[in-house]
Amino acid sequence: MENGTVLIGVLKSRRDLDILLEKLWYRIPLVYAPKRKAAYAAFYEPEKAGRKGLIRYYGEIKNVETAKRAELIPEEPEHPMAQEPYLRINFHSINRLAKPVINANNMRISFAFTCLSRLLSAKTMAELLGINPIEELIGSGLERRKMLFSREHLVLLRNGRRYRLDFAFFGEKGRLDVECDSEK
Repeated sequence: MENGTVLIGVLKSRRDLDILLEKLWYRIPLVYAPKRKAAYAAFYEPEKAGRKGLIRYYGEIKNVETAKRAELIPEEPEHPMAQEPYLRINFHSINRLAKPVINANNMRISFAFTCLSRLLSAKTMAELLGINPIEELIGSGLERRKMLFSREHLVLLRNGRRYRLDFAFFGEKGRLDVECDSEK
């Protein structure tokens, strides 16, 4: 399964990383769970203490179960989502990438998909996600000019559909979406 589909998830805390490495499972609230199936999962660790965000770990999915959050994390019975259903994704083992995939451009990362061969060879998140080089150039230029924008901005519609905008700008006079869909 060298080119198997890889789900990229986010590890929001050190506890989530510990659960992954020690207990070999990862959780996703069912309401936010991607519909697409994956053979593997990789785990994005957000920026912390001056370190860029990165992916260091991945694993082959063994099976998927549904459980309430309170069953998965019994030490938090009062959590607002304690009675909500979650996916519990179990793994055969967790592997460390030879070199981490770095989020060099501070893209917003939520759930995404890639393939295993790309995960094993990518150096940056942009390369991993197949982001067009023109998008990289525009993002760098906007950062140099200290413009305020949201990169890879997720939009959720009332009908449940999701869209990811390349660049979103929010200003007093309105909102602007800039898409980079070709070489020009």
